[in-house]
Amino acid sequence: TKDVLALIRFLADPGSNLRAAALLRSRFFRISDAGLAALAPELAAAVTTDTANDARLDTDDRRVIEHARGQVQRWLVMADRVPPADLVEQILRESAYAFELRGPRRLQAWENVKKMRSLVRRIQNRGYATLRRIADHIDALTAGDESNAVIEALDAVNLMTVHASKGLEFPIVFVVNM
Repeated sequence: TKDVLALIRFLADPGSNLRAAALLRSRFFRISDAGLAALAPELAAAVTTDTANDARLDTDDRRVIEHARGQVQRWLVMADRVPPADLVEQILRESAYAFELRGPRRLQAWENVKKMRSLVRRIQNRGYATLRRIADHIDALTAGDESNAVIEALDAVNLMTVHASKGLEFPIVFVVNM
């Protein structure tokens, strides 16, 4: 889910260095920490345009950033022409993201990605038609009234289920000092 969120957030604001860093570190591209440091501080420009910082990258990271530029430029063009949910679906399909979810938790990870795809489609169908609005709405869900993990009240005890506390990323939750 973090990778899909990083993708949506970057496509919503491609000028953000923070969002570019999250996308580059995601399973979509997997740039190394050294590569990220070499491209800093202009990470967004490094992804969207050719820069001189490439000379400081090792061979693997140079290949990653060149691939990322090609993909991102194409995705940004599509972002203006394709509905957000369809764009996310197309990027997941074309990037072979399902292959990145290999391992013992593959099935759970794919179910989590399906939930994210469904969430984007639901938000889009409610009238949040742009990627920026969808990204903002998803960010608001973390502490909004639609989140089942957070209940904000003054002078009250906040409760949540163990399932809600673990989120979609973790298979196990430890409840300590109970």
